[in-house]
Amino acid sequence: MFDNDYLYSKMIKVIDGEAAQLTDFANLLDESLELDKLIKKIFPLDSYGNENEYIKIKGSKQLILEFNKINMEKLDIIVPLKDIGYMGLIEDNQIVINFYNIEKYKELKANGIYEFSYDFFENLFSMGKFSNYCIKYGYVDLLRENIKTLLEKRGSVIRQYRLIKNEDDYFLRALTSSRYQNYDNNIALYLSMLNLHKLAVEKKLEFRIEKTFLSDSYIRIFLEQENELRIPNVGILKFGVLITNNEIREGAFYMEVRYKITDEYKNTFYGMQPLKNSIFNITHGMGIQTLIGKIKQLNNLLNIENSMKDLIQGLSGMEKISQDGLFSLYKKIVNSKNELGKSTKDKFKEIYDKHDIENTKTIVEAFNKIDSITTDMDEKIFLERVYHEVIMELVHNNKQ
Repeated sequence: MFDNDYLYSKMIKVIDGEAAQLTDFANLLDESLELDKLIKKIFPLDSYGNENEYIKIKGSKQLILEFNKINMEKLDIIVPLKDIGYMGLIEDNQIVINFYNIEKYKELKANGIYEFSYDFFENLFSMGKFSNYCIKYGYVDLLRENIKTLLEKRGSVIRQYRLIKNEDDYFLRALTSSRYQNYDNNIALYLSMLNLHKLAVEKKLEFRIEKTFLSDSYIRIFLEQENELRIPNVGILKFGVLITNNEIREGAFYMEVRYKITDEYKNTFYGMQPLKNSIFNITHGMGIQTLIGKIKQLNNLLNIENSMKDLIQGLSGMEKISQDGLFSLYKKIVNSKNELGKSTKDKFKEIYDKHDIENTKTIVEAFNKIDSITTDMDEKIFLERVYHEVIMELVHNNKQ
């Protein structure tokens, strides 16, 4: 994931230790929006404690302040195609559209961003590949003629559009459905932070935000628990969670357990289960009652952690990664499809062929060395899932 993929983005790696007060969450939800109002009614702020109470998440004050800087205005427009004017393409081959006869606006101009332009051509007219062909070979006039004709002939077709406002300009982010629930970043932040705080109070836990990635459409928050466990002959184990919300296309809001192991040589690696094993996974098509049930699944956090702890304790009898483990690791990384880039795979092959992994003192050192092959956040998370899979295989094989 790269910063220039978004209108605005910021990676925060140094988080101060100040916790937010409950009152700091009061303005995260916009009560002029029906969904936000409903969320606030079902999950009222006062149900989490006194408004001046500090939440059990260090660094949350800075997170809220940084988020408020980029929480851009979003707008949903439902219009028939007859009230759309195709204005052509801009320099980056994104579509420009004028909307007419909209409430509050006589006319509204917006440029496509992200994958909107292709989705517009494909979902409305089955012309995704045709539009790419026209753009590639400079037949933009042919594309314009076809689009204008189809807008007229299919004028009664109604669609919903998601727009985002950046300063004085509007951008088309997605075609959505009227049944689509906009569980936007502000809602994800409100629900995840407050319910994690509630759990921390009940279970006497303390969390610290390790780092965050914030953008106009996407958030990723890495948290770590303050308490730690010593696993004999393995190292120090610390649990945490990863919170993610993606407002774009088929994105989702989910929370996963993540862990860190540090050995006696100060080598460190992180591990995570497959996404399907997340604490909860909330898609934008889910209704509010389903969301309520999903949020309650956060109560499973400690059970998941205990299960992971039992697994990691199974490494106690292993000093180094086995040859079978090395080969499994090699296959998972080299044979990955879209999760890792070619240069990352090449770096892995280089340290593998030089026996750098084989010669490491501990399993933790081996994973720590592999982690150096990339700085990309998405690739690192994929590797964390690979490490967990390999640990499961090593422990299983060692029991046989």
